[in-house]
Amino acid sequence: MTSRISAVILAAGFSSRMKTFKPLLPVGKKTMIQTVIDLFRNNGITDIVVVTGHNREQLEPVVKNAGARPMFHPGFASGMLGSIQKGIRHIRPEHAGFFLLPTDIPAVRPSTVRLMIREFHTNPHRIIMPCFKGQPGHPPLIPSELTTRIQALGKNATLRVLLAAEKKRTLTLHDQGILMDADDPDGYRRVLDKVRSLDIPNREECLSIVDQELPREHPIRDHLALVARTALKLAHAVSDPVNVDLVIAAALLHDVKRMEKKHAGAGAALLQDLGFTRVSTVISQHMDIELDLHAPVQEKELVYFADKLCTRHGLDIDYHHRFRNHLEKTPWAATNIWKRYENTRHIQARIEAAAGKSITEILAC
Repeated sequence: MTSRISAVILAAGFSSRMKTFKPLLPVGKKTMIQTVIDLFRNNGITDIVVVTGHNREQLEPVVKNAGARPMFHPGFASGMLGSIQKGIRHIRPEHAGFFLLPTDIPAVRPSTVRLMIREFHTNPHRIIMPCFKGQPGHPPLIPSELTTRIQALGKNATLRVLLAAEKKRTLTLHDQGILMDADDPDGYRRVLDKVRSLDIPNREECLSIVDQELPREHPIRDHLALVARTALKLAHAVSDPVNVDLVIAAALLHDVKRMEKKHAGAGAALLQDLGFTRVSTVISQHMDIELDLHAPVQEKELVYFADKLCTRHGLDIDYHHRFRNHLEKTPWAATNIWKRYENTRHIQARIEAAAGKSITEILAC
Protein backbone atom coordinates (compact mmCIF):
# COMPACT_ATOMS: atom_id res chain seq x y z
CA MET A 1 0.00 0.00 0.00
CA THR A 2 2.85 2.41 0.70
CA SER A 3 3.90 2.25 -2.97
CA ARG A 4 0.58 3.93 -3.82
CA ILE A 5 0.93 6.82 -1.39
CA SER A 6 2.80 10.09 -1.88
CA ALA A 7 3.92 12.85 0.48
CA VAL A 8 3.94 16.63 0.07
CA ILE A 9 6.23 18.57 2.42
CA LEU A 10 5.82 22.34 2.67
CA ALA A 11 9.13 24.19 3.04
CA ALA A 12 8.61 27.43 1.14
CA GLY A 13 8.06 29.97 3.90
CA PHE A 14 10.23 32.78 5.23
CA SER A 15 10.66 31.32 8.77
CA SER A 16 10.00 34.85 9.99
CA ARG A 17 9.02 33.93 13.56
CA MET A 18 12.06 31.70 13.99
CA LYS A 19 14.45 34.39 12.67
CA THR A 20 16.49 31.66 10.96
CA PHE A 21 15.76 29.23 8.13
CA LYS A 22 13.82 26.37 9.73
CA PRO A 23 14.25 23.56 7.17
CA LEU A 24 18.02 23.51 7.70
CA LEU A 25 18.00 23.72 11.50
CA PRO A 26 19.42 20.64 13.23
CA VAL A 27 17.02 18.10 14.70
CA GLY A 28 19.18 15.48 16.32
CA LYS A 29 21.84 14.42 13.82
CA LYS A 30 19.87 15.60 10.79
CA THR A 31 18.38 18.79 9.47
CA MET A 32 14.68 19.39 9.93
CA ILE A 33 13.94 18.77 6.26
CA GLN A 34 15.92 15.52 6.28
CA THR A 35 14.00 14.39 9.35
CA VAL A 36 10.57 14.84 7.76
CA ILE A 37 11.70 13.28 4.47
CA ASP A 38 13.02 10.25 6.34
CA LEU A 39 9.74 10.01 8.24
CA PHE A 40 8.09 8.99 4.97
CA ARG A 41 10.99 7.17 3.33
CA ASN A 42 11.34 4.91 6.37
CA ASN A 43 7.72 3.92 5.85
CA GLY A 44 8.31 2.88 2.26
CA ILE A 45 7.06 6.11 0.64
CA THR A 46 9.31 7.13 -2.24
CA ASP A 47 7.19 9.72 -4.07
CA ILE A 48 8.00 12.75 -1.91
CA VAL A 49 7.64 16.31 -3.17
CA VAL A 50 9.15 19.19 -1.18
CA VAL A 51 7.73 22.60 -2.11
CA THR A 52 10.47 25.24 -1.91
CA GLY A 53 10.46 29.02 -2.02
CA HIS A 54 12.58 31.17 0.28
CA ASN A 55 16.25 30.11 0.26
CA ARG A 56 15.60 27.51 -2.41
CA GLU A 57 19.28 27.58 -3.48
CA GLN A 58 20.37 26.31 -0.07
CA LEU A 59 17.49 23.90 0.45
CA GLU A 60 17.08 22.07 -2.85
CA PRO A 61 20.47 20.23 -2.85
CA VAL A 62 19.69 18.94 0.65
CA VAL A 63 16.26 17.78 -0.49
CA LYS A 64 17.71 15.90 -3.45
CA ASN A 65 20.40 14.24 -1.34
CA ALA A 66 17.71 13.10 1.13
CA GLY A 67 15.81 11.32 -1.66
CA ALA A 68 12.95 13.74 -2.38
CA ARG A 69 12.02 15.99 -5.31
CA PRO A 70 12.14 19.77 -4.79
CA MET A 71 9.50 21.85 -6.57
CA PHE A 72 9.93 25.62 -6.55
CA HIS A 73 6.78 27.69 -6.06
CA PRO A 74 7.43 31.21 -7.42
CA GLY A 75 4.37 32.61 -5.63
CA PHE A 76 5.29 31.19 -2.23
CA ALA A 77 4.96 34.60 -0.57
CA SER A 78 1.21 34.67 -1.29
CA GLY A 79 0.39 31.96 1.26
CA MET A 80 0.35 28.25 1.99
CA LEU A 81 -2.52 27.24 -0.29
CA GLY A 82 -0.52 27.97 -3.44
CA SER A 83 2.35 25.84 -2.12
CA ILE A 84 -0.05 22.99 -1.40
CA GLN A 85 -1.48 23.20 -4.90
CA LYS A 86 2.02 23.27 -6.37
CA GLY A 87 2.99 20.17 -4.45
CA ILE A 88 -0.01 18.00 -5.25
CA ARG A 89 0.29 18.98 -8.91
CA HIS A 90 3.55 17.02 -9.02
CA ILE A 91 2.75 13.86 -7.08
CA ARG A 92 2.07 10.67 -9.01
CA PRO A 93 -1.53 10.91 -10.31
CA GLU A 94 -2.08 7.16 -10.09
CA HIS A 95 -1.45 7.11 -6.35
CA ALA A 96 -4.38 6.61 -3.98
CA GLY A 97 -3.52 9.31 -1.47
CA PHE A 98 -0.91 11.68 -0.10
CA PHE A 99 0.36 12.94 3.23
CA LEU A 100 0.61 16.69 3.75
CA LEU A 101 3.16 17.96 6.28
CA PRO A 102 4.80 21.33 6.95
CA THR A 103 8.53 20.93 7.46
CA ASP A 104 8.41 22.49 10.94
CA ILE A 105 6.52 19.51 12.42
CA PRO A 106 9.40 17.00 12.61
CA ALA A 107 8.54 15.18 15.87
CA VAL A 108 5.95 12.83 14.36
CA ARG A 109 6.77 9.20 15.09
CA PRO A 110 7.38 6.79 12.17
CA SER A 111 4.84 4.42 13.75
CA THR A 112 2.20 7.15 13.42
CA VAL A 113 2.64 7.21 9.65
CA ARG A 114 2.58 3.40 9.56
CA LEU A 115 -0.67 3.21 11.54
CA MET A 116 -2.27 5.86 9.34
CA ILE A 117 -1.34 3.93 6.21
CA ARG A 118 -2.90 0.82 7.73
CA GLU A 119 -6.10 2.74 8.43
CA PHE A 120 -6.13 4.26 4.93
CA HIS A 121 -6.02 0.76 3.49
CA THR A 122 -9.35 0.12 5.25
CA ASN A 123 -10.85 3.55 4.43
CA PRO A 124 -9.29 4.63 1.10
CA HIS A 125 -11.96 7.25 0.35
CA ARG A 126 -11.77 9.09 3.65
CA ILE A 127 -9.28 11.60 4.98
CA ILE A 128 -7.30 9.97 7.76
CA MET A 129 -6.92 12.63 10.43
CA PRO A 130 -4.48 11.89 13.27
CA CYS A 131 -5.63 13.04 16.72
CA PHE A 132 -4.05 13.20 20.14
CA LYS A 133 -6.46 13.49 23.07
CA GLY A 134 -9.18 14.75 20.76
CA GLN A 135 -7.04 17.36 19.00
CA PRO A 136 -6.43 16.91 15.25
CA GLY A 137 -2.84 17.27 14.12
CA HIS A 138 -0.44 16.61 11.25
CA PRO A 139 -0.01 15.03 8.82
CA PRO A 140 -3.45 14.30 7.34
CA LEU A 141 -3.56 11.51 4.77
CA ILE A 142 -5.77 12.74 1.93
CA PRO A 143 -7.38 10.64 -0.83
CA SER A 144 -6.10 11.65 -4.26
CA GLU A 145 -9.69 11.98 -5.50
CA LEU A 146 -9.75 15.35 -3.70
CA THR A 147 -6.82 16.83 -5.63
CA THR A 148 -9.00 18.33 -8.36
CA ARG A 149 -11.12 20.16 -5.80
CA ILE A 150 -8.02 21.38 -3.96
CA GLN A 151 -6.54 22.69 -7.18
CA ALA A 152 -9.78 24.57 -7.88
CA LEU A 153 -9.69 26.52 -4.61
CA GLY A 154 -9.39 30.27 -5.05
CA LYS A 155 -6.92 32.63 -3.40
CA ASN A 156 -9.22 33.48 -0.52
CA ALA A 157 -10.10 29.86 0.23
CA THR A 158 -8.33 27.55 2.68
CA LEU A 159 -7.67 23.86 2.60
CA ARG A 160 -8.86 23.61 6.21
CA VAL A 161 -12.42 24.54 5.23
CA LEU A 162 -12.49 22.02 2.39
CA LEU A 163 -11.16 19.19 4.54
CA ALA A 164 -13.61 20.02 7.33
CA ALA A 165 -16.51 19.40 4.95
CA GLU A 166 -15.20 16.02 3.74
CA LYS A 167 -15.65 12.54 5.16
CA LYS A 168 -12.94 11.80 7.66
CA ARG A 169 -11.73 8.88 9.74
CA THR A 170 -10.40 10.32 12.97
CA LEU A 171 -7.56 8.11 14.15
CA THR A 172 -6.65 8.36 17.81
CA LEU A 173 -2.88 8.16 18.16
CA HIS A 174 -0.65 8.37 21.22
CA ASP A 175 1.72 10.83 19.60
CA GLN A 176 1.90 14.34 20.98
CA GLY A 177 4.37 15.19 18.22
CA ILE A 178 1.50 15.57 15.73
CA LEU A 179 0.59 18.80 17.60
CA MET A 180 4.10 20.20 18.00
CA ASP A 181 5.56 22.70 15.55
CA ALA A 182 8.90 24.49 15.57
CA ASP A 183 7.38 27.78 14.49
CA ASP A 184 9.40 29.85 16.97
CA PRO A 185 12.41 29.31 19.28
CA ASP A 186 10.26 27.99 22.15
CA GLY A 187 8.49 25.55 19.87
CA TYR A 188 11.82 24.47 18.41
CA ARG A 189 13.18 23.68 21.89
CA ARG A 190 10.10 21.61 22.69
CA VAL A 191 10.47 19.70 19.44
CA LEU A 192 14.14 18.97 20.15
CA ASP A 193 13.25 17.63 23.59
CA LYS A 194 10.60 15.42 22.04
CA VAL A 195 12.84 14.03 19.32
CA ARG A 196 15.51 13.00 21.85
CA SER A 197 13.18 10.36 23.29
CA LEU A 198 10.88 9.66 20.38
CA ASP A 199 10.73 5.92 21.07
CA ILE A 200 9.48 6.40 24.64
CA PRO A 201 6.00 7.82 25.33
CA ASN A 202 5.88 10.77 27.71
CA ARG A 203 3.46 10.91 30.63
CA GLU A 204 0.62 12.43 28.60
CA GLU A 205 1.04 9.80 25.88
CA CYS A 206 1.11 7.01 28.47
CA LEU A 207 -2.14 8.30 29.98
CA SER A 208 -3.63 8.43 26.49
CA ILE A 209 -2.84 4.72 26.06
CA VAL A 210 -4.27 3.92 29.50
CA ASP A 211 -7.46 5.85 28.68
CA GLN A 212 -7.88 3.80 25.53
CA GLU A 213 -7.28 0.43 27.17
CA LEU A 214 -8.76 0.70 30.68
CA PRO A 215 -12.13 1.99 31.98
CA ARG A 216 -11.76 5.32 33.73
CA GLU A 217 -12.72 3.93 37.15
CA HIS A 218 -10.70 0.71 36.89
CA PRO A 219 -8.76 0.15 40.15
CA ILE A 220 -5.64 -0.92 38.27
CA ARG A 221 -5.10 2.74 37.34
CA ASP A 222 -4.15 3.53 40.95
CA HIS A 223 -1.76 0.59 40.91
CA LEU A 224 -0.08 1.88 37.74
CA ALA A 225 0.44 5.31 39.30
CA LEU A 226 1.84 3.82 42.52
CA VAL A 227 4.24 1.51 40.65
CA ALA A 228 5.45 4.49 38.61
CA ARG A 229 6.12 6.59 41.74
CA THR A 230 7.90 3.69 43.42
CA ALA A 231 10.00 2.82 40.37
CA LEU A 232 10.97 6.48 40.00
CA LYS A 233 12.32 6.58 43.57
CA LEU A 234 14.32 3.43 42.89
CA ALA A 235 15.67 4.86 39.62
CA HIS A 236 16.85 8.04 41.33
CA ALA A 237 18.50 6.04 44.12
CA VAL A 238 20.69 3.65 42.12
CA SER A 239 24.07 4.74 40.83
CA ASP A 240 23.77 2.64 37.68
CA PRO A 241 22.89 4.55 34.48
CA VAL A 242 19.19 3.88 33.92
CA ASN A 243 16.82 5.70 31.58
CA VAL A 244 14.32 7.35 33.93
CA ASP A 245 11.86 8.12 31.13
CA LEU A 246 11.83 4.45 30.14
CA VAL A 247 11.26 3.39 33.76
CA ILE A 248 8.31 5.76 34.17
CA ALA A 249 6.69 4.80 30.86
CA ALA A 250 7.02 1.07 31.45
CA ALA A 251 5.72 1.41 35.01
CA LEU A 252 2.70 3.43 33.90
CA LEU A 253 1.89 0.89 31.18
CA HIS A 254 2.98 -2.48 32.57
CA ASP A 255 -0.58 -3.62 33.40
CA VAL A 256 -2.38 -1.75 30.63
CA LYS A 257 -3.75 -5.08 29.32
CA ARG A 258 -4.59 -6.42 32.77
CA MET A 259 -8.13 -7.24 31.65
CA GLU A 260 -6.76 -9.88 29.25
CA LYS A 261 -5.23 -13.29 29.84
CA LYS A 262 -1.42 -13.32 29.67
CA HIS A 263 -1.56 -9.57 30.10
CA ALA A 264 2.23 -9.07 30.11
CA GLY A 265 2.52 -10.46 26.59
CA ALA A 266 -0.59 -8.63 25.41
CA GLY A 267 0.71 -5.33 26.78
CA ALA A 268 4.11 -5.88 25.21
CA ALA A 269 2.48 -6.63 21.84
CA LEU A 270 0.40 -3.43 22.04
CA LEU A 271 3.43 -1.27 22.80
CA GLN A 272 5.44 -2.96 20.05
CA ASP A 273 2.69 -2.22 17.53
CA LEU A 274 2.64 1.42 18.65
CA GLY A 275 6.38 1.66 17.97
CA PHE A 276 7.62 1.65 21.58
CA THR A 277 10.02 -1.28 21.34
CA ARG A 278 12.07 -0.58 24.48
CA VAL A 279 8.96 -0.10 26.60
CA SER A 280 7.55 -3.30 25.16
CA THR A 281 10.67 -5.21 26.20
CA VAL A 282 10.43 -4.00 29.79
CA ILE A 283 6.70 -4.73 30.02
CA SER A 284 7.16 -8.24 28.64
CA GLN A 285 9.29 -9.11 31.71
CA HIS A 286 7.34 -7.52 34.55
CA MET A 287 5.93 -10.93 35.50
CA ASP A 288 8.77 -13.28 34.61
CA ILE A 289 12.16 -11.66 34.29
CA GLU A 290 15.52 -12.88 33.03
CA LEU A 291 18.34 -11.44 35.12
CA ASP A 292 21.94 -10.75 34.19
CA LEU A 293 23.57 -10.59 37.60
CA HIS A 294 26.85 -9.35 36.11
CA ALA A 295 25.30 -6.30 34.41
CA PRO A 296 24.34 -3.00 36.06
CA VAL A 297 20.81 -2.63 37.39
CA GLN A 298 18.43 -2.33 34.43
CA GLU A 299 15.12 -0.57 33.90
CA LYS A 300 13.21 -3.85 33.73
CA GLU A 301 14.42 -4.76 37.22
CA LEU A 302 13.19 -1.50 38.72
CA VAL A 303 9.72 -1.93 37.20
CA TYR A 304 9.57 -5.61 38.17
CA PHE A 305 10.58 -4.91 41.77
CA ALA A 306 8.28 -1.88 42.14
CA ASP A 307 5.39 -4.01 40.90
CA LYS A 308 6.11 -6.62 43.56
CA LEU A 309 6.02 -3.98 46.31
CA CYS A 310 2.74 -2.39 45.22
CA THR A 311 -0.52 -4.12 46.09
CA ARG A 312 -4.14 -3.16 45.66
CA HIS A 313 -3.97 -1.61 49.11
CA GLY A 314 -0.77 0.41 48.65
CA LEU A 315 2.97 0.06 49.12
CA ASP A 316 3.99 -3.04 51.10
CA ILE A 317 7.73 -3.62 51.42
CA ASP A 318 7.25 -7.01 53.10
CA TYR A 319 6.66 -8.97 49.92
CA HIS A 320 7.87 -12.20 51.58
CA HIS A 321 4.54 -12.97 53.28
CA ARG A 322 2.64 -12.37 50.03
CA PHE A 323 4.74 -14.92 48.19
CA ARG A 324 4.10 -17.40 51.05
CA ASN A 325 0.38 -16.76 50.71
CA HIS A 326 0.59 -17.39 46.97
CA LEU A 327 2.32 -20.71 47.62
CA GLU A 328 -0.35 -21.77 50.09
CA LYS A 329 -3.21 -20.84 47.76
CA THR A 330 -1.70 -22.17 44.51
CA PRO A 331 0.78 -24.95 45.35
CA TRP A 332 0.54 -26.28 41.78
CA ALA A 333 2.31 -23.10 40.65
CA ALA A 334 5.15 -23.46 43.15
CA THR A 335 7.94 -23.51 40.54
CA ASN A 336 6.94 -20.16 39.01
CA ILE A 337 6.24 -18.57 42.37
CA TRP A 338 9.61 -19.58 43.79
CA LYS A 339 11.40 -18.28 40.70
CA ARG A 340 9.63 -14.92 40.96
CA TYR A 341 10.40 -14.75 44.66
CA GLU A 342 14.10 -15.49 44.14
CA ASN A 343 14.27 -12.89 41.35
CA THR A 344 12.64 -10.32 43.63
CA ARG A 345 15.19 -11.02 46.37
CA HIS A 346 18.10 -10.81 43.93
CA ILE A 347 16.83 -7.49 42.52
CA GLN A 348 16.39 -6.05 45.99
CA ALA A 349 20.00 -6.90 46.82
CA ARG A 350 21.22 -5.38 43.54
CA ILE A 351 19.25 -2.16 44.06
CA GLU A 352 20.47 -1.78 47.63
CA ALA A 353 24.08 -2.37 46.56
CA ALA A 354 23.76 0.19 43.74
CA ALA A 355 22.08 2.73 46.02
CA GLY A 356 24.18 2.22 49.11
CA LYS A 357 21.06 2.11 51.28
CA SER A 358 18.17 -0.18 52.11
CA ILE A 359 14.88 -0.34 50.24
CA THR A 360 13.18 1.01 53.35
CA GLU A 361 15.47 4.05 53.33
CA ILE A 362 15.03 4.60 49.60
CA LEU A 363 11.23 4.53 49.73
CA ALA A 364 11.01 6.61 52.90
CA CYS A 365 12.07 9.68 50.93
